[in-house]
Amino acid sequence: GGGGGGDSSRSRHRAVYHANRAACYMSLERYREAAEDCTLALAADHTYVKAWVRRAAAREHLDDLEGALADYQKVADELEAGH
Repeated sequence: GGGGGGDSSRSRHRAVYHANRAACYMSLERYREAAEDCTLALAADHTYVKAWVRRAAAREHLDDLEGALADYQKVADELEAGH
């Protein structure tokens, strides 16, 4: 519990943890796990641009070019929105 603005802070921290683990998976060439962790990160905080970028890179390695393109478009949208 605890109330107030803590929930968004916890969500961002959860997103960062998942995105950081995804970066580790990327360096191990475990792209499926990296993409899954990025999806978990984005479920916690959909404005976390690093997670979109990492998932796009993982999807490229998995030959999911449509998914990668969609993720890169989301990055462009977020940056344009000023996040």
